[in-house]
Amino acid sequence: KGVFSTSLIPANEIPYTSVQVTQTTDSIKALMKQVTSRQIAVCDYALEINDTEGARQVRRSETNLSDLVADAFRHNMDADIGLCNGGGIRNSIAAGNITYGDVTNVLPFDNHMCKIEASGSEIVAMLEKCIALVPEEDGSFPQVSGMKFAIHSASHTVSDVMVLDATSGEYMPIDLSATYTIGTTDYYQSGGFYGILKECKLLDITTVLARDAFADYLEHTMHGDVGDAYRQSQGRITILND
Repeated sequence: KGVFSTSLIPANEIPYTSVQVTQTTDSIKALMKQVTSRQIAVCDYALEINDTEGARQVRRSETNLSDLVADAFRHNMDADIGLCNGGGIRNSIAAGNITYGDVTNVLPFDNHMCKIEASGSEIVAMLEKCIALVPEEDGSFPQVSGMKFAIHSASHTVSDVMVLDATSGEYMPIDLSATYTIGTTDYYQSGGFYGILKECKLLDITTVLARDAFADYLEHTMHGDVGDAYRQSQGRITILND
């Protein structure tokens, strides 16, 4: 039995090139550029995951981009609630044209859209588990659509949990004994959010990637124009210092 080691060699230190390899990689790069440069939408302001100092705000509070992504998840699965974790939203989007490459940078993981059913009590338990580190960063911090709640950062509890009533358009207090549908991804259904949603009933799982659900929402539901609605975060999550 022999022993061998490996290391990365910078391309500029390789004294020769392979025409076949170069042709193959160039064709892949050209295809990727064609796919990722396709314009999806336009927005005249930045969609952010960071605060003004560059810290990852999306992992400890709401942002305008996290609101938009959660709305896309809820719409895609026709659910009562849209849910994603702050750690899954990886990059901001600069003002201007939004391309498929931008969308991929926001949601780079190959997670598929799904719909689950959870009770009000399960939803509240999930929220309290996932805000336990506030005000510190936590990749499991919950970003939501169709729901509002307050976080008490000292006691690490939540209150005033409200769910949007589709009929009246008003937010109503969550019913702990009722069931709600959640549009999210298979990552959360299979164990993300500290496994709290893993035992919930799976209603539907699709072949649609999260980034494609987001792209479709921007391009078709919003008709390619983000407009003014997301210029600021929408006040779905209130953080109280008590």
